[in-house]
Amino acid sequence: MTAARLYVTALGSYRMFINGARVGQDVLTPDFTDYAKRVLYQTYDVTNLLASGQNAVAGILGYGWLCQRSHVGR
Repeated sequence: MTAARLYVTALGSYRMFINGARVGQDVLTPDFTDYAKRVLYQTYDVTNLLASGQNAVAGILGYGWLCQRSHVGR
């Protein structure tokens, strides 16, 4: 049996898609953390989202927990 996992993180909030289907149902990923110490990542089982042959992976990145600091917009 073949399996596939997606490991993903960002310094802002993100949403990932494979072949047009959303990966996971999380909101405001990654969770809050102290970015000066670590960056959390999420692992998704994407086996069922992959097709035989070529696949497309897309992501949307937005402001997240890191952007709550006062340096945003300077």
